[in-house]
Amino acid sequence: MLSLGLISAQQILHPVVVEEATGTWCGFCVRGAVYMDQLTEKYGDDFVGIAVHNGTNDPMVVPTYDQGTTNFPNFSGFPSAIVARKHLVSPEDIETPFLQEAAIAPTVDLTATATYDKVTRELVVNLSSTTTKNYVAPKFFIALIEDGVTGTSAGYNQSNYYSGGSLGPMGGFENLPNPVPANQMVYNHVARALFGGFNGLSGSIKSPWLANKTATYEYSGYIIPEEFNIAKCHVVVGVMSNENKFLNAAKISLEEATASVT
Repeated sequence: MLSLGLISAQQILHPVVVEEATGTWCGFCVRGAVYMDQLTEKYGDDFVGIAVHNGTNDPMVVPTYDQGTTNFPNFSGFPSAIVARKHLVSPEDIETPFLQEAAIAPTVDLTATATYDKVTRELVVNLSSTTTKNYVAPKFFIALIEDGVTGTSAGYNQSNYYSGGSLGPMGGFENLPNPVPANQMVYNHVARALFGGFNGLSGSIKSPWLANKTATYEYSGYIIPEEFNIAKCHVVVGVMSNENKFLNAAKISLEEATASVT
């Protein structure tokens, strides 16, 4: 396994969203998969990783999410990672801005519950947040992600420029072929659905949002497709400013049916 560099321990005050631009067509994107997995293992649910897929033949693309990611200011190529909607970095450089953002005391708290009907597979998300500052035009953010995604079609083959080891070690991908056949690939953190849009659910928090006031919101009506594994799905929630930066975030498991985080 590729080792992460040593970074001084810092207090983590809230979870941080990290959106990775990736694609099965992208030979360098296995680098993103390696670092996203390692940082998730290291920081748990405080590291809210989302793999946003791109490409005509990539079966995991969510078009609205892909378009928003590739239109992010100064976006220049794959793989890239967007940390808290403030920092655009290469995957190997995620940890430093992640820790910087996690160490900033949040101005809003965030509580979320997610439930689904086992018969209809309808997802319902309830959000509640109280602010310590005044905000104009903030909004809630909701996305669905899935770990352990596999497939049998050629679209699930992963291009792998690290094959053969000429570029050095990369979490074991140096020992795999180019492309890596679909039956040898497992994709984690995969963005499966985006509710509202890349910049959140417009109007989900009444503006102006004044200090010490609580905002609530319920999202319903989304039917989780049969091919999604509920046991591997998480809902990512957040509060965004009018500048489309994350003020706070959380990741909740659907396997537990109902979960809450603050």
